Amino acid sequence: MKKFYLIMVLLLLGLLITSFTIVRSQEQYWIALNFVIKFYDNGVVIVIAKMHPFTAEGVSLYNNPAIAQEMRSMEGQLIEEILLMFTKYPKRIKYTILSHIHKNDTMTVLCDIHNTGKMSILKGAYVFSLKIYLNTSEFVRKITDHIYEVKIRDSYTSQDPRSWIDVLEVVFEQNVKLVNYTWLPSIAHGPKYKTKNSFLWINYNEIQAPDYYIFYLEIPYLEISTKPPLQGVIKAVYRTGNVVEVKVYNKSPQGGFFTLNFIQGNIQQARKIYVDSHKSSVVHFYLNNIKGHAVVQLISGSVVLEEKRVNLETLPPPPPISSEYLSITSNYYMLASIALIVAGFFLIVVALLRRSTTRKGTSEEYSYELNLGYQ
Repeated sequence: MKKFYLIMVLLLLGLLITSFTIVRSQEQYWIALNFVIKFYDNGVVIVIAKMHPFTAEGVSLYNNPAIAQEMRSMEGQLIEEILLMFTKYPKRIKYTILSHIHKNDTMTVLCDIHNTGKMSILKGAYVFSLKIYLNTSEFVRKITDHIYEVKIRDSYTSQDPRSWIDVLEVVFEQNVKLVNYTWLPSIAHGPKYKTKNSFLWINYNEIQAPDYYIFYLEIPYLEISTKPPLQGVIKAVYRTGNVVEVKVYNKSPQGGFFTLNFIQGNIQQARKIYVDSHKSSVVHFYLNNIKGHAVVQLISGSVVLEEKRVNLETLPPPPPISSEYLSITSNYYMLASIALIVAGFFLIVVALLRRSTTRKGTSEEYSYELNLGYQ
């Protein structure tokens, strides 16, 4: 019995030691992450991710072998996070890995590791880079010949509003020319530093960090093949309470799908709707806040057909249904009701006739059988 207790004690000690070792090996740490995005005139973008791990107290873990192994195992997750900067559908975008995660002792990473509103320079970086083909991204829209709108999304904020990109550097290489730029939401901060061919955003918190970085670029050798879009217009925008109603008219000789974007601050809603040729359809958007302005975009394919900026507080309610329409509708329902009554009466008569015929036949057959029985 004593031997049994001794074995149990040894097993428990072993489990405690193992648990302690696992906890120690899974040390909690943060990762400072900087991005460099380079645009090229052949329509590709090279994204370079620079990472530096550190403890909650701000102590570097760059040379920790266990952390280094974990960093390298994160490559698949990092690829998806980068692709989500250029698409909502990572499986559809074309890319090539240029270099797997590796250490570079000469690079530096910026991060506010002490949450004091001041960036610290961390020496050494785990570096990863890949190439993305812009003609496979739905965040790219052709404006005119060789002029494109390119959106870069903060994929971290889109997944968790408490996270954001700390540092984003955008560089225009070769013959790529910047025409204009902006960001969403507009209350976020613009670039900290900018030159003719580059921008540097430094974000200390989620309020400062844009959700979208938007550039209008001349990219000489980028070609995007798009289906001929449908032609349509936004006929009217109404509001009843916290519901906005958008009426869309299809001017095309064929029916098809349109996309409606409703942008209010940093909240964007999208609806896809089928509209018959030379017909109208209505889409509804539900609001959390009925104050301020919003933007309504009508899109076919990748082309914005129309964009309206509306004041939510002054939007009119939908017009009342006309008396002529009500009269026509009332007559229609009255005729439909009469038709249903006639059809119902007809079915009842047919059922009664069938029932009478069935009873008569059964009576004759029964009488015939009785007569046979008496012979």
